[in-house]
Amino acid sequence: MISVVIPVLNQLFLTSNLLKYISENTVKPAKIFLIDNNSSEDIKSAVDCYKDLNIVYIKQRKNYGVNAAWNIGIQFSEEGIISFLNNDIIIPKFFFEYIEELMTKNPKVGICVPTTVKDKSSVLTIDSYSDIRTSPLGKREGWAFTMRTSLARVCFPIPKELKFFFGDDYLFGRTLEMGYTVVKMENNPIYHYGSVTLSEEIGDSKTLELLKDERKVWEEIKLTKK
Repeated sequence: MISVVIPVLNQLFLTSNLLKYISENTVKPAKIFLIDNNSSEDIKSAVDCYKDLNIVYIKQRKNYGVNAAWNIGIQFSEEGIISFLNNDIIIPKFFFEYIEELMTKNPKVGICVPTTVKDKSSVLTIDSYSDIRTSPLGKREGWAFTMRTSLARVCFPIPKELKFFFGDDYLFGRTLEMGYTVVKMENNPIYHYGSVTLSEEIGDSKTLELLKDERKVWEEIKLTKK
C-alpha cells in the first residue's frame, strides 16, 4: 500500500500538474497527504479536481516547514510504503508501479529514489513497462524518495529544530543505520524543476542563513547519536 506526502506553499500550477500525473499512474496511491503550509493561493481547488484520488488536504496555520509536513505524513500513513514528493516534479505513468514492485521483491531496500533527468519529455513519453534496474545511491536526493512506512515510524519524528533542511539526511541516515539499503531506480525517471519549492517556502535571501543554522543542528544530532 502506497501513501504519498506532498508539502506545498502556493505554486498551484505545479501542484495541479503533479496531481494530474499521479491520477494517470497505472497504480494509484491509497492515500495522498497534501500539506498546505498556509498558501495564499487556492490549493484546495486543485484537490477538488481529482475525485479519483484519495487526498487528505491539511491547511496549516503557518509555514512550519517541509520536515513538519513529512512528520504528519509519517504519523498518519497506512502500512506499506510512503513516497515523499516535492510538487515541482514530473513523474511517468509507471512511477508507483515500479516502486511497488521493487520494494515488494527486495525486503532489504529501505529507501528508493527515481533517476532525475534533464529532459522532461522523456519522462512523459514512457509507454511500456520494463524490468526494474537499480544501482547504489551516491548523494542522497530529497525531492522524490520512497521509504518503508515501518522504518519511517522508527525514525519519527524528524527533529523539530530541522524545519527546511536535513530532514532527508536524517531519514536516509537512520535507514542505513538500521541495516537497510538505499538504491536508485535507473529506469524510473523524473524531471525536477529544481529549488522552486525551496525558493517559494523561505525566499532566496534567507536560504543561506537558515541552511547555516540548521546545518549546526544537524551536526549536533549526528554527534549525539555516536
